[in-house]
Amino acid sequence: MKKKKVYSLIDKYKSGNVTEDERKELFDWYRSVANQDAEFPEDEHTVEQFMRNRLMVDTQAVGKTRNKRTWLAAASVAVILGMGLLYFIKKDPHSAQNQLVRKTEIQPGRNQAVLILADGSEVSLNDAIAGNISSQSGIKISRAAAGQIVYTVLPQAITSDGQADTITRYNTIKTPVGGQFKVILSDGTQVWLNALSSLKFPLSFATKNERRVSLVGEGYFEVKKNEQAPFKVSTAKQLIEVLGTHFNVDAYPENAATKTTLLEGAVRIASGDHTVRLRPGQEAILKENFEVADVQAENAVAWKNGLFRFDGESLEAIMTIVARWYNAKVVYESEGIKRESFGVLSDRFANISTLLNSMEQTGGVKFRVQGSTVYVSSK
Repeated sequence: MKKKKVYSLIDKYKSGNVTEDERKELFDWYRSVANQDAEFPEDEHTVEQFMRNRLMVDTQAVGKTRNKRTWLAAASVAVILGMGLLYFIKKDPHSAQNQLVRKTEIQPGRNQAVLILADGSEVSLNDAIAGNISSQSGIKISRAAAGQIVYTVLPQAITSDGQADTITRYNTIKTPVGGQFKVILSDGTQVWLNALSSLKFPLSFATKNERRVSLVGEGYFEVKKNEQAPFKVSTAKQLIEVLGTHFNVDAYPENAATKTTLLEGAVRIASGDHTVRLRPGQEAILKENFEVADVQAENAVAWKNGLFRFDGESLEAIMTIVARWYNAKVVYESEGIKRESFGVLSDRFANISTLLNSMEQTGGVKFRVQGSTVYVSSK
């Protein structure tokens, strides 16, 4: 199938406008290119779930690389992820060396989270079906067919006694190790949460002159513009203020630094007496003080697009992220190897062997998997 037709079918599938014949054509094509994947399912329903994990990738973000790589390489990122293709792999994927880490597989994370309602009750989002979940203070909470949670303000947000509800009520979404989730807030702002993260937010921003949420872990925000009510994201160490923009915040408590990466618009970040402003393509790194650098912003949001993308990161930093997503433990058999740097582009929804194989082939490192533990040593 020609690449133009493939991307057209993918766009229709992602938007929900695909016909039954087009869906079958896309599935048949996907089967033909993914038949090397031992995990690829056979029955039609499971195929659709399997593909959805891979096709919910932002093909526009990946598309920027098409002039730099062959179409097959770009497609392997955007579509053929089930094959575990990597643009830098040169060796036979069935070689004895690659089979070392395939003896024991560690499965990737998935869309799962817990929603904590204002009354303290909890809803497991990995099990919830599409449709209405709850209604609170004039806000309908539902799960869309694509999986995300949507908060919708009802025509009349009133309490049970008929009076206007002036009490601010909060919900919290928490993702576990090996989980991620997307939520659409009542103002239309979209938030993607990475593994082991949480977002606390009010049910409605309607009566406020600001929109404030609290983040622990990592989140990507596409903020709905509202000049009368700036959007604010608070973390343990900083406060980010925006009107409408796209940005990523990496604020895991165990990390030495908090990173804010701007993709579009403008943000103001404050920590104590220190303040910085970012323009698109810049990243603020907060340790004791702010450091601002020009970066490849797409690296920071690769996780949201279904990818691992590292450019010269240390092995220790990479494996911290990998362990969080695969719910794995990492043991280093050589302390010095932690500082070795890697450039990696891989499918986040593939089994862990895809990533480990590529790193073995591009660096002086070996991996051994036992149960849910990954042992790392020098070659």
